[in-house]
Amino acid sequence: MRDEISDLFAQTLVGDYDDEGPWNAIRSLRDIGSRAVFDQAAQWLAAPDPLRRARAADVLAQLGVDIGRPHAFPEEACDLLIARADIETDPRARASAIFGLGHIARPQALSVLLRAAAADSPFVRHAAAFALGSFPQAPEARACLLRLIRDPEDDVRDWATFALGVLSDADSEEIRDALAQLLDDSFFDVRVEAMKGLAKRHDPRVVAPLIGELENRPEEPNGLIEAGLEYLGLDDMPPGWTTTRDLTDALRQVEDHVAPCLRVQSRRDHP
Repeated sequence: MRDEISDLFAQTLVGDYDDEGPWNAIRSLRDIGSRAVFDQAAQWLAAPDPLRRARAADVLAQLGVDIGRPHAFPEEACDLLIARADIETDPRARASAIFGLGHIARPQALSVLLRAAAADSPFVRHAAAFALGSFPQAPEARACLLRLIRDPEDDVRDWATFALGVLSDADSEEIRDALAQLLDDSFFDVRVEAMKGLAKRHDPRVVAPLIGELENRPEEPNGLIEAGLEYLGLDDMPPGWTTTRDLTDALRQVEDHVAPCLRVQSRRDHP
């Protein structure tokens, strides 16, 4: 088994970072989830080679995790990744450590994630936006996500909007207004997450943009359907609804009722 583990660790270094081969090896190491895997990952986490450090963090992130099976060594892995993240100088390796802390989701990691959210590297800020989604009810996490949803990088805004709008149950005028400002974001995925967040809070500002997206993006309806059903208070498409047109028609009926209220509110906000 030790030879198999060593061979799998070696395979994580082959090819480009995002290639399927090294990630298959990482998944195999996670599945083994043994103390021997943990120990070798811990050694690699202090290696001179940043790729080894990144791969070690990737393995530790979900070591032993499977459906119904928790992390094999959550506290030990969390402590190692916290220590690594605060001293790591390589952006990719630091991002891997931050992603890992998001997966393990221990409260002692939150301060590290908040610092990572201010990093110069978009890799690290993306990882921070993802990881902060593991702490959606923490006020300091929400405050940080409110900043990250305005990040110049698409992936950062996307994950931050998902974490703030969908994962978090917090509701305030500040959160709703921030999500509403993303309804015309240049990145489609960000717009969808903003719509889902507003729909979850039953904010009527989502209705018209949602109808427009459903009509203009029929090839990518899943997130839009989710937002529409959420706004209408439905768990699934009702019997008899066979296309997104049925959902759009139902939203149009709602729009007829909310549009006058929105015009009144707009005049109050902008006298």
